Amino acid sequence: MDESDTKSDAAKRVVTQENGVDHLNLEEDDVVTEQKESFFREYLRNTSFFGIKYVFSSELKLIERLFWLTILVTGSVFCGFFLMICWKRISYQLAIKVPNEEPSPIWSIPFPAVTICGQLSSGLREDQRGQCLSRIVALDRFCEQVCWHHQCDICKSLFTETRTENGVCYSFNNVAAEELFNRDVIAPDLILSNATKSSENWSLQSGYANYGVFLKYYPRPAVDLSGRYHLKLKLKFNETFQDDECGDSAQVTIFLHNPADFPGKGKNGVQVRSSEVVDVTIKPTALNACPYMSYYPSKSTKCYFEGKRYLRFFRTYTKDNCELECRTNYFLQKKKCVLAYMPRDSNAKLCNNSYQSDDQLDKDAIILARTEQFPLSQYFVKTCNCLPACNYVSYGSEVTRKEMLDGGNFTDVTIRFGEDHFYGTTRTIRYGLIDFVAHSGGLLALFLGVTAISVVEMIYYCTLRPLIN
Repeated sequence: MDESDTKSDAAKRVVTQENGVDHLNLEEDDVVTEQKESFFREYLRNTSFFGIKYVFSSELKLIERLFWLTILVTGSVFCGFFLMICWKRISYQLAIKVPNEEPSPIWSIPFPAVTICGQLSSGLREDQRGQCLSRIVALDRFCEQVCWHHQCDICKSLFTETRTENGVCYSFNNVAAEELFNRDVIAPDLILSNATKSSENWSLQSGYANYGVFLKYYPRPAVDLSGRYHLKLKLKFNETFQDDECGDSAQVTIFLHNPADFPGKGKNGVQVRSSEVVDVTIKPTALNACPYMSYYPSKSTKCYFEGKRYLRFFRTYTKDNCELECRTNYFLQKKKCVLAYMPRDSNAKLCNNSYQSDDQLDKDAIILARTEQFPLSQYFVKTCNCLPACNYVSYGSEVTRKEMLDGGNFTDVTIRFGEDHFYGTTRTIRYGLIDFVAHSGGLLALFLGVTAISVVEMIYYCTLRPLIN
C-alpha cells in the first residue's frame, strides 16, 4: 500500500472538531444510511400497506411499479374526496329529532303551569292605533272557584300574581320567583312574580327524580286521568263595559306553559267569554336529548344542556326566558328603558306611555327576516342565540266549547290531559365523530388497503425500531 492510500484511509478515520462539535466521518455516514435502508426494506417486507410495498419493491419491473403508483395516487384522490364529504356531513345538521316508538306516562312530566288574565274593555280608544283599551281586573273579581285533587277553594289559594305584558295575571303550578330569577341582578324592588313554592324532586333537565307514591313533587304532576287531576275553574262575568264601537269585551285569557317559563310574553292563549263550558285538553310535546350529546358543541346539537348557557336575569334557561331577555336588551339599547313586565336591574328605567308595546321590535324582526331570508320564528335564534333547551316540555291545547244551557254570567273551564300517555321525541346525532371515524376507516381500507395497524407500523418503523437498534 503506498503512502497516498495510507493518507486517504487515515483521513476517513479522523474525527475533526470545530467549535466544540464532532463531525462523523464518511464511513459512519455510510453505516447510518445503510441502517436506514435496512429498516425501510424490513418495513416493505412486513407492512400491511400493500400499495407502498409494490411501489418500492425492487423485485418488480419499472412498468409494474408505475402501475401500482398510478393505482395508489388514484385511490388517494378518491379517498380524499370522500373523506372531505364525510367531514362536511359532521359539520352540517349534526342533530335530528326521532319520534319515540314507546309511549311515556303523563306522570313523567309536570301538569302545565296555567296563567289566567282577566280583562275588561274600558270603552276608550288609543290615539294612535285606534284599538280598545283594556284594564286588568283582580283575581277575585273574575275567578269564583278553583278545584284540584277534588278540593275546591277560592282562586287565591292556588294562584299567585305574575306580571305579564297584559298587566298583572295569575299563575298556577309555576316555580318560585327565587328559583326563576337571578336576584343578584334583578332590581330589589321589582316583583314580577310572588310565587314562593320551590320545585321538589324535579328539574327542567332531568324531570322527576325517583318517582314514587310517597314522595312529594312540585310542580304538581297528573298521575292519572281521573277528575282528581283536572284543574277546574269557575269564572264569573258579572261586570262588563259596553261601548258603541268596542262593545261587550269582557274576557279571560288562559295560557299553558312550562312551570320553568316566565309567562311575560304569553303565547297561544285560549280566550274564554261568558256563559260557556270550556274543555281544554292538554297536548304535551316532550323533547329529550341523548346524554352523550352533551359532549358536542351547542352549535352542532342546536340546543343547550344544563350549564351550557346562562342568562343575566334568569337562573333557569329556557327558550322563552331567553327571548324575553332578548326583548329587554332590545328596549335598553333602542329606547333606553324597559316595559313593566320585563326583568331589569336597578339602573334601568320604565318606559313612559309612548313605548308600551313591542310593535317596533316586531317590525324590525320582520324586516331582518325578509332581508336575510330566514323564518320569522328564528329571529331570536339569529339575534340572541336563543336555542331551545335540550330537555324540555311544551304544552299545546285542544279546546272544546259549549254554550251554558242555564245562561248566567258564569263559565266553567276544565283543563286536563286527554290520554294517560304521550309520545315524546328524542334528539340524537345524525352523523357524529364515531360515524366519521368508521367511514374514514372503511374508505382508507377500500381505496388504499390501509388499516389502523398499517399506521401503527409506520410509526413503529420510523421511531421505536431505529431507537432500539
